[in-house]
Amino acid sequence: MEENERNTENLEAKPKPVGRRMRNWRFDYLKGICCIVVILSHCPAPGMLGDAIIYGCKFAVPIFFMITGYYTDSKNNEWIFHKVKQLLIKLIIAELLYGVWSLFVHIVIDNKDFGSFISGLSILNHPIKVFFCGTLFNGVFWYFYGIIWSYLLIVLLRKAKVIYSSAFCIAAVAVLLTVHIVGRFILQNMIDYSQYAYLTRNGLLFGFPLVLTGMLFSRYEKTIREKVSCGKNIVLLFLGGAVLIAEYIFSRQYLDFHYSSFIISCAMFMFAFTYKKDGIIFKKPLSFMGQNLSLWIYLDHMFVDQFLKIVAERLSLADNVIYGYFHTLLVIIMSIVMAYIAYIIKKHQYEKKNRK
Repeated sequence: MEENERNTENLEAKPKPVGRRMRNWRFDYLKGICCIVVILSHCPAPGMLGDAIIYGCKFAVPIFFMITGYYTDSKNNEWIFHKVKQLLIKLIIAELLYGVWSLFVHIVIDNKDFGSFISGLSILNHPIKVFFCGTLFNGVFWYFYGIIWSYLLIVLLRKAKVIYSSAFCIAAVAVLLTVHIVGRFILQNMIDYSQYAYLTRNGLLFGFPLVLTGMLFSRYEKTIREKVSCGKNIVLLFLGGAVLIAEYIFSRQYLDFHYSSFIISCAMFMFAFTYKKDGIIFKKPLSFMGQNLSLWIYLDHMFVDQFLKIVAERLSLADNVIYGYFHTLLVIIMSIVMAYIAYIIKKHQYEKKNRK
């Protein structure tokens, strides 16, 4: 999830260099949309609407991975290691904060003892799972582990000099995503897969092939701009929707990622190449959100969700259908507000440091 916290200039200004690339506001716009979709997926509205969003709107996290790959392809290994270090620091802090929150809920809200909290820690029961797939206290943090492992795999394959081959990247994407999709489909028909989601929701089978996809888009950006029009891209988007419907009709099984998810994610991603106009509905707020708040929203939205659920239970609103829709809206608003506060604090610290 790329974040340029230092760029605070007007969004209408000319794009700024990002490595050897110019910043594309359309990627920020996409990230803003994806932030909202992530919240809608993790904190769904009740009924068929919530189910439809969970099943059909799986493009958000894949697009975050693709954007990471797009920008990483032009970066050197030193930049990658610096990025890994930054992510690790933020991840450790976030895990600790969620750990304190989880302990508070466990003891104060649920009236359980400290010993049961310790005995239930994932790091004690599933250390290998936590190390490779995440996470300690918050399930959605697997994304950050996935990004970190993807970065390290890129460095490793650069040393082997195979990642520079587009043919290798295409083959790796096809194989890894097929193992992911088909493997999950087979396994969840054999076992209770709810306890084994980490087998596919990880950096190797989920994050890395999508990061590679973003790298391929980076390499063939000029060709895509020349050959693919916005109209053709919209057709690809509808094709993904048709495949999604067909998958649901024939399998009626929920997967974290379908073949249709890949098609739709690619079509959404190519919006940044094929959409030629400089304006679009809600451009400024969504672009600002994607550029400056996306990381913070991803970090804080589950805390907001859990906090509001506790309040709703105390007010006997948890089972109210109307509140169910209002709850999702509240999570979106409060997550954005908290992310904006974090952004302002970070910006102030940066400006204060520069004045010294």
